[in-house]
Amino acid sequence: MSIMALIPARGGSKGVPGKNIRPFRGKPLIQWTVEAALESECFDRVVVSSDSDEILDYKGDADGLKRPADIAKDDTPMDSVVGHFLDNWLPTYIALLQPTSPLRTSMHIRQALNTTMLIDNRKQVISVSPVDNKYLKIMTESISGVSQVLDCERRQDLPRTYPPCNSRVRHQSRRKPPDSHGNGRCLCGPGNQIPNSYSRGGNERGGKIH
Repeated sequence: MSIMALIPARGGSKGVPGKNIRPFRGKPLIQWTVEAALESECFDRVVVSSDSDEILDYKGDADGLKRPADIAKDDTPMDSVVGHFLDNWLPTYIALLQPTSPLRTSMHIRQALNTTMLIDNRKQVISVSPVDNKYLKIMTESISGVSQVLDCERRQDLPRTYPPCNSRVRHQSRRKPPDSHGNGRCLCGPGNQIPNSYSRGGNERGGKIH
């Protein structure tokens, strides 16, 4: 059995240019994720995937994987990035760790992987954060008119909501205001299942935070 971490970090961010190596609390942003992965002592190999040589210079003791330019675009889905990784390695388990979550610690990674090992090996563990459930009271438009998404009078009676970590949409591809917010800290699962976790979401709903 082999367990590997994949840290996707392309160099062409539009919203915050150079975000993956910008200083955050005294370190380049990506360094927090690399160090947490290595300090967890969970992985046979930690891999940084990037099209940028400058970013790969910050990989530290992790391995670097140079990503082709055609899968490092604004609209590149994450399943393509993971697929490129799987062309080079095929571990039993993968932990996908996005560098835009610098507060993720080695403890969080160990907890996610331990949970992954305990569940059905056809499933994945993803990190989630609660969002403001007032969005459940919004109105939607259909052919028959306008109706409320959830028939609930009081805000206090609304259920808690937890979007998955790949539910955010890059601002370049938003067609409407987002109604969810995932934390992107960790996605763990069998090596042959992780790409499907993203491709099922489709280009509109996720995976382009890399």
